Amino acid sequence: MPGYRCHTLLGATLLAAPFLSASAAVFTVGNDGSCTHDSIQAAINAAAANGPGVDDIRILAGVREAQALRIADQSVQISGGWPSCTASAPAGVTELHGGQGSVVQVRGAGGGDVHTVHLSRLRLTQGNGGDDGRGGGLDAEGALRVVLADVEIDHNEAFQGGGGAFIGGPSSGFGGILELHRGVVIHHNRATQGAGARGGGIQVERASLRVRADAVEIRDNDAVFGGGIHVQQGQVSIGNSGEPEVTQNATGLRISGNHAHIGGGVYVFGSGALFDAYELRLENNRADQYGGGLYASGGAQIQIQRDYPNANAVQCSGPDCSRIAGNQAGDGCPGTRGHGGGVYLDNARAYISQTEFRDNCAYGSPALNTWGPFLRVNSVLFARNRLTARGFDQTGAQTVSISSRNGDPARDIEMNFATFADNVFVGEGGATTPATSLYAASPGDRFVMRASAFKDPVPWTVTSAGACNRSGLTGAEFVAGGIGNYRPEAGSPLVDACSSTDVPVNSRDPELRARCLDNPVPDRGGTCDIGAYEREAGTPTDRLFANGFES
Repeated sequence: MPGYRCHTLLGATLLAAPFLSASAAVFTVGNDGSCTHDSIQAAINAAAANGPGVDDIRILAGVREAQALRIADQSVQISGGWPSCTASAPAGVTELHGGQGSVVQVRGAGGGDVHTVHLSRLRLTQGNGGDDGRGGGLDAEGALRVVLADVEIDHNEAFQGGGGAFIGGPSSGFGGILELHRGVVIHHNRATQGAGARGGGIQVERASLRVRADAVEIRDNDAVFGGGIHVQQGQVSIGNSGEPEVTQNATGLRISGNHAHIGGGVYVFGSGALFDAYELRLENNRADQYGGGLYASGGAQIQIQRDYPNANAVQCSGPDCSRIAGNQAGDGCPGTRGHGGGVYLDNARAYISQTEFRDNCAYGSPALNTWGPFLRVNSVLFARNRLTARGFDQTGAQTVSISSRNGDPARDIEMNFATFADNVFVGEGGATTPATSLYAASPGDRFVMRASAFKDPVPWTVTSAGACNRSGLTGAEFVAGGIGNYRPEAGSPLVDACSSTDVPVNSRDPELRARCLDNPVPDRGGTCDIGAYEREAGTPTDRLFANGFES
């Protein structure tokens, strides 16, 4: 969202291929006479003794038991899956099974030196985090850069945090960088220590996590805080910009199936903490209490959208590449407690654009709950989310809740081009009725809503919130809302119904259509379509062939 975002995307080095400097050597690890070493640790030690060059360690494919590898103050690239120690290319994967402590521990140097460790074609499994209780599969800390490509981290645990992986810095100052390149899967890891367990998949603490939004998955991990990712005073950047390899058919990052007490998929905490996501699929995560998909608090900032600042960025294909869907907060779906099925914000700033909130559920606020102080929503769909809140819990009895506590400062809330449709309240016995769309802001807040479409009930006169809003829709205004297509139908009163002078236009819609295209229909107030989606000029009117996606 231009003017708002703090761009911390991955630089041109993100997918740079490993290379050997003039002073570097190749070390091979295997059990035949052509290999230089029969132990991975012995090869690492030999590389460290070889000088400052980036040495290359190649490991035969297969399984290595009882591994607790230690890498300190050196740059090295380690790859598995080699068919022989004389082969010219890898052809498989090497499994590193844990022994005592983390499977791989990396420590960075002081004195201003920053070392790079590149790991590829490896599986890190059955680690336990060791004495410090962090990073069951990978424990990285200090001034360093760790790059993973074609790496699987699974079935590890750590009692404190980072069941799969930990990246951290010192107690004061900022630490290293962990980069997840194509082909990284982090799954079925656990942070196990009672009330303090953080980051079932990954824990980021005073450090940076950079994730390629293509062929990377963080799934089925478990913790108390942040089932998939836990960020404490650190930064997470999801997406790619300015890379030498450009992919136009990417998948987006998938964070799915994770579980926690708070922040089922992601937990972001602390002043200066940033979660900056381009083309994120946050799906089917579960929190027992708050934030099924994502929870943020303590002054953190959240940014979720599709538009990149760089035209050569990796580009996900399809209509649902920025999607918060199927997440759950509470003890059921929906249940008797739990708020913020998709996203829960408590003293966190958020910018959310070009995103679909679908099929999330919670006792209250199944799509989004925010306690402020700042929220921007632009070109966002809220559809088919479910809630049960009733009786005393009025602040959660709607799809999106903008809540306040006594003594909170005034909030700054702005929504442009939103669609609320087919969200439901589940009553006693399972009967459903349309859910109230949005809890109105409190007196003293700045609350602006423009060019938004409401099939669901609204608790105020929408014209009082801003220009071009439409309520009381029947569903006929959409191409095929019954099967999940909420684009405006040809001839719909939502098409060309708002002037660009009435609504700030600063991004495209969720399908990356430019806003305010002039369609060949009678002008009803301008060139801009109302709601999350812009109808492209020349789109066929036939409902069957116009339906671009179903869910």
